[in-house]
Amino acid sequence: MLKVNYVAPEKVVKANPTDAGWDVSCIEDIVFEPGDCKFLATGLFLEMEKGVENYQPMLAIQRELSAGNHTFGKPIHENRSTPWGKMIDIRGRSGLAKKGFLCHYGTVDETYHSEIGVVLHYNPPETRPMWKKVLNHMFMGLIFNKPSYRFIKGDRVCQLVFMPFYNVELSRVESVKEDRGGFGHTGR
Repeated sequence: MLKVNYVAPEKVVKANPTDAGWDVSCIEDIVFEPGDCKFLATGLFLEMEKGVENYQPMLAIQRELSAGNHTFGKPIHENRSTPWGKMIDIRGRSGLAKKGFLCHYGTVDETYHSEIGVVLHYNPPETRPMWKKVLNHMFMGLIFNKPSYRFIKGDRVCQLVFMPFYNVELSRVESVKEDRGGFGHTGR
């Protein structure tokens, strides 16, 4: 199990023990108007455990396949020489997405030790239809009030998901095979 130390004014929690994401809260009150894109401070500083660079996550079925306990194809051999790294994904919360918030995806490397911040963009559903935008522009916003949204200190604003990743060595070459297809190459 990966151990992570943190310092924060609010406790970082999971709603359920089996959830993938850890909820992170904001540390100040902040108001969003439609179209705003703002940085929210969390006061959260992380330090991931060192010494697990060769951590290799495997599902039970992958272990069985690696041991050759299967009824199809050739045995799958695990490559134990592939080192793994650790990272944290910053992701939005579905409840905020429903209200019109886009959490700009972020990646936190294990060497990052500064404050974790969140960038949110607010585009509420009430302001999206074009006819409302046109009427608002014509009548200076007097017809449809644009809803503001207030975050109060301690409101959950994003989730942290801890993930392993392959450490990859890239090699620059002169060319690669180009007959593999591209966007939309398999049809609809």
